[in-house]
Amino acid sequence: MEGWMQERARRTRNKILDGLVRVLVDNGPAAVTHRSVASAAGVSLAATTRYFATKDAIIEGLSARTMEGYLSDLTRLMQRMRDGERTGISTLDDLVMQVVLNGLTRDRDHSIAWCELILLGARSSSGRELARDWYDEADRIWQAIGDMLETSTRPRCITPTVDRAVGLLFMLHPLAPTREEARRILAGESKLSEHGLVREDDNDDPGSEPRGTKRDLINVAIDLLVREGPSAVTYQAVSQSAGLSRGAPSYHFPTVESLMEAAQLALFRRAKTRYRDAFKEFHADRMDPDVLADLTTAIFFSEAMVHNEENLAFYSVWVRSAERSALRPPVLKALSDQQESWGRTLGQMTDQPPNTFAAMQLQALFLGKLLRAISTASSVGEIARARGHFAMALADLRGACEE
Repeated sequence: MEGWMQERARRTRNKILDGLVRVLVDNGPAAVTHRSVASAAGVSLAATTRYFATKDAIIEGLSARTMEGYLSDLTRLMQRMRDGERTGISTLDDLVMQVVLNGLTRDRDHSIAWCELILLGARSSSGRELARDWYDEADRIWQAIGDMLETSTRPRCITPTVDRAVGLLFMLHPLAPTREEARRILAGESKLSEHGLVREDDNDDPGSEPRGTKRDLINVAIDLLVREGPSAVTYQAVSQSAGLSRGAPSYHFPTVESLMEAAQLALFRRAKTRYRDAFKEFHADRMDPDVLADLTTAIFFSEAMVHNEENLAFYSVWVRSAERSALRPPVLKALSDQQESWGRTLGQMTDQPPNTFAAMQLQALFLGKLLRAISTASSVGEIARARGHFAMALADLRGACEE
């Protein structure tokens, strides 16, 4: 009898956590309440409060289960490889491909929920501690798998490999690609624009930047995003913070999503200006891997340590766009512009035409390392190790571009 009761409790608890996944994917962290989770899970409100006394407890429960599930999947894969089964994985790049493909397609909902959780957790000490535990375990298991592959894998190679996989997931989730589209993009067989995901004729006209009241509303929305996250951006909160009438935000922005889109675009423009200014101030006769590693590290350090809150806000909206099509235009524009910029920079280093595949790999590494730093509150010493990772990746990419 006791065993049956325990099994029933386990099933109910998992149903509640599955309900939280549904709420996060459909409506984001702002919609998480005991009532919304109970409704999505198909259980009573009383059952939800019995197993999870607070909203934070439900979120922490899903965070722990998600981490355990992901690490268990990797452990099973490692055991299959030890048993000599055919897994289709012979290099770490194969592992990156499989993990990212599954995250974008088969396990999409749970992957998006994890992205939401890792960013939400960055706002609390307990969330950052859980993220550190996740990254430590992921690095350990990826290293163990790497040790089993024919290609020698140095321990220092694993961290950037895990970061690249995380970066690719964050980058590509807003595209909502099919498995074949994702495979072709990840394999470098096609560009984003070939799938109609990002239009090549998109342009970013600096003269279109908003002015007056519209600009003020956007700045208030950004402040709310930075301080509290996407859930804080409402017409009422924006109008109160701006000292305007309740109808002012809706006059300039017909939906909250359109205001969030404008805030996202403004955040991207700020980041792009910072990157451009850094390149203008940095003079070198030739952009070789060492020089570019220095510059990339300097920009990374600034984004992780000085502008970490803005980046947390930016990527919180980025993840939301995976399910909110209204938020996608500025995200896809940012993704395309970033890839084009990395491609031009790599072209200067190799004296070759821009390589979009190599650019995507470097872009993913930068983003993945930034997300690790933000979500775990990495120390200066930990962030400083990024320079070696960038240098190693750039040397490899130069070799690939010149082949």
